[in-house]
Amino acid sequence: MITEDWNEELGLAQCVFTDTSNGVTLSGYGRAVCHDDDIPWKRASTGKYIAMTRAQIDILRKKRDYELKPSIMAIEHIISTMTNSKNYNPNSYEAKRIKKELKNLKDDLHMINTIIKDEQASLKTYLDTKDKLHQEAENK
Repeated sequence: MITEDWNEELGLAQCVFTDTSNGVTLSGYGRAVCHDDDIPWKRASTGKYIAMTRAQIDILRKKRDYELKPSIMAIEHIISTMTNSKNYNPNSYEAKRIKKELKNLKDDLHMINTIIKDEQASLKTYLDTKDKLHQEAENK
């Protein structure tokens, strides 16, 4: 669920992105404040876009830090405990299955890290382009 708010007077956009999956509710928060130099170009759509992108990045970080990383650590601990058992069989279904689960979680972690970097780069490009256009307009 996405909740957006725009305050025209303050030039403030806020966005809360809430995700309830796997029985866990996470909220990402993003905000954008219109810079004094940008007041002539103040737009709700620009502020909301920036705030929403920041909220998406925030929720992805929380998923990474509070879901994926702890799960990876727990499974690595289980695997470590299993391998120290005298009855451990690396060819058993259980051993293969838990290693596959660990691989899937690490792949998810890599994917989320890539998405976060891409979103940050995209937002930086958007802001740089916007600033460049504003400077060009002021110089005319």
